[in-house]
Amino acid sequence: MVAIANAGGSVAVLGAAESVSRGQFALRLGLETRLVAAQEYRAGWGAAAYACSPVGPAFTERVTAITVTSSNALDAQHPAGSALNDVLSVYDLSGNGGTYSLLSDYVQQRAQQPELLLELRLANAATASTGPQQFTVVYQLSNGEQYTAQTVPLMLTQ
Repeated sequence: MVAIANAGGSVAVLGAAESVSRGQFALRLGLETRLVAAQEYRAGWGAAAYACSPVGPAFTERVTAITVTSSNALDAQHPAGSALNDVLSVYDLSGNGGTYSLLSDYVQQRAQQPELLLELRLANAATASTGPQQFTVVYQLSNGEQYTAQTVPLMLTQ
């Protein structure tokens, strides 16, 4: 995961203590998951090798939770350490072109077939507080694996 400044298609990864306006701030998140290809077994064929078209990959685990928190209060309703899932819009960068309303909705809608590269943006940037921030993402798979990533400290500006 990295914090970025996304200004009209021009993307810059933010370094420690860099400033970014609330409207250009985004998180790029690459989900870690395993894919497998499987061919349906048909009774009666026995053990045999045969040529076939490639089988599309499928996810072996579901994403059961994604939670984003911040080191400082993001707004009056989101003090330091509280979940920000209800204020982050989700954009699919995996090539499917999907835009989802909020992160809280995305987990429910796409848990079985998650995108592998997401961009999270403030749904209403004007209400976000300015000042120092550091964001943490925790996501969990159905097998119990949990992954955590944290941005460098940055400065949100108007």
